[in-house]
Amino acid sequence: MRVNGLVLAAVLAVAAGACSNGGAEPVQGLDFEALRGETTDFQREILADGKVGPDEYERAVFAQWECVKGAGFSPDQPEWSKGQFGFGNEMTAADDAQMDELLAKYDAEYERCDHEFASEVGLVWVAQLAMSPAERDRARADVIACLQSAGIEVPAKADDDQIFAAMTSETVDQWGDCVDQFPGYFTVMPPDG
Repeated sequence: MRVNGLVLAAVLAVAAGACSNGGAEPVQGLDFEALRGETTDFQREILADGKVGPDEYERAVFAQWECVKGAGFSPDQPEWSKGQFGFGNEMTAADDAQMDELLAKYDAEYERCDHEFASEVGLVWVAQLAMSPAERDRARADVIACLQSAGIEVPAKADDDQIFAAMTSETVDQWGDCVDQFPGYFTVMPPDG
């Protein structure tokens, strides 16, 4: 039995130069004192200025990757793909029970390494990408046009729910370029509280 999964460091993050502010401004709406107080020294250093640049984000993901490798796994080299930076890990097992055991061990090590090197850095990186409601409203028509040109059936005046519903019925091969073009539109931050 063989499993190949892509482990994503942050949802819909993008490569240098393609994000909305590229880490140039501190992120509003995040409690940096709480983040810095709850995180590791490694991440605290990256978060010291209240922002995360592309090189800092990659540094955190590569450190997480090295940690997973050090735990005895063989993850693929981290890479940017369809607006996301992360790494996959291919595993082979003799049967389902062995695969379940292997996946449980991998998940535990991945989470440990994420907590040590990338979790808060990734949260800030994603927050930097997220558009404000007004920015989302201004970008919606262009996003719809991009999706339509990619062959996805979405109404011309679609709301977010209709856009995301149309995308879930298609593959990343169809809408991935639109995510790359409008990363902030597709980055959704969890509600406060």
